[in-house]
Formats: sequence, C-alpha cells, structure tokens
Amino acid sequence: MKKKTQNNLLNIRIRGFKGSRGQEKSKINFEFRKPRILEHSKLTLKTDNNIMGGILKRLVLFLFIILLFVDCGKPSTPKSRKNIEKRQTEQKILNIAPNFTLLDLDGSKHTLSDYKGNVVIIDFWATFCPPCRIEIPHFIEFYNEYKDRGLVILGVGLDGKEKLRSFRDAMGINYPILVGDRATSIIYGVQAIPVTFILNSEGEIIKRILGYAPGYEDTIKQSFLPLLEIDELQ
Repeated sequence: MKKKTQNNLLNIRIRGFKGSRGQEKSKINFEFRKPRILEHSKLTLKTDNNIMGGILKRLVLFLFIILLFVDCGKPSTPKSRKNIEKRQTEQKILNIAPNFTLLDLDGSKHTLSDYKGNVVIIDFWATFCPPCRIEIPHFIEFYNEYKDRGLVILGVGLDGKEKLRSFRDAMGINYPILVGDRATSIIYGVQAIPVTFILNSEGEIIKRILGYAPGYEDTIKQSFLPLLEIDELQ
C-alpha cells in the first residue's frame, strides 16, 4: 500500500509492508522543502500502524513550528524598534503646544517657544464672558505665589484691546495679557471660553480644561504643581 500527500512545503509518503515476523508495518517518508532557507530535508520512520497516526501528527506539528520560527526569525528587530520610536515621536509632536507670537497690551511680543523650560498656563478668555471673569482672581493668586518658581501665565484675550486694557487695570491683573487673533484660536481648537491649557517645561500640553465650575482652581493647581516639582503640603 502506498499513499502520497504533497504540498509546496511538505511531501509525505506512506508505504505498508510486513515485518520479519509477519506483523504489518508502515514506512513513512517526509520531505520538507523551503526555498532558499531549508533546501531539502528528509526523514524516514518505521512504525507499527496502531501508533503511526499519533507520531505523524506530532511530526507535522513539529515541522510547522519550525516553519514559524524560520519565518519569524528574520532580522526585523531594528525595523520594529524604528517603528516604535517613530510612533513615540509622532505622539510627542501631537502633544506639543502650537507655537504663536502675540502682542501684549503694551506692544511687546510674546512667543510661546521662548518660555520653554517653564511651566506655562495659557488661558483663552474675554471680558464679556462671566466665567472668565470669575477665574481670573485665581490666576492672579497663582502668579503671585509661583512666578518665582517657574510658572508663566499668558492670558489670551479674544475681544478688543481697549476693553482688555480697562479690565486688566480694574482687576489688577499681574501676568501678561495678549491680544488674541483668529489664527491662534483655530490652531488651539478654541470653540468656547474659557479654555485653559497647561504645558510642561518641554512645551507639551498636559491638560486642557474647558469652562469654569466650583473647584476649578483646585483642578488647575493640582495640574501644575507637580510640573513645578512642588509638594502641595509644603
């Protein structure tokens, strides 16, 4: 009896014969081919019919595992490492706050990238916005307390320069108030105010807070204090 199984990778031939004592036996020939990697490998096995099936299954499984290792063992580690580094770089770029240059109420230029190395709070607001007016005293307090420890606050006003100036003087705002423009609002995705961005010393956006609600000032403080490496209990 002869039986032959063949595919592109594995040839199996089974031939039955009688042993010296008359018992039925089988001879199994395996031919394993893989171009350019394993050119030719042959295995011959003699076994009794009652255990032939189990051995055949184990050998086929063993050869299949070898194939997996041959294919997966190609030197792809450097490429995978580069892909991981590329994704990490892309993610970091996505988190970097868009750079801008705006004038303050006294005509001085402020470019965001110049503040790299500091923890920065960017607050988009307007004088006609009640929640914006409520949050400002907290920013005044934060700036008084932490400006000497590396905190920068930039208030980006979204209404007229004169209105901003009058409001600043009336409120005693002690941090720079910048005259915002449409382009800056667009690149930050500002659709409602107030909206506050907290940046670490590398210029990455760590937190975005939209609107105002009771406890807002605690959320802001808990977000920037660790960036300044300040223990809240100090």
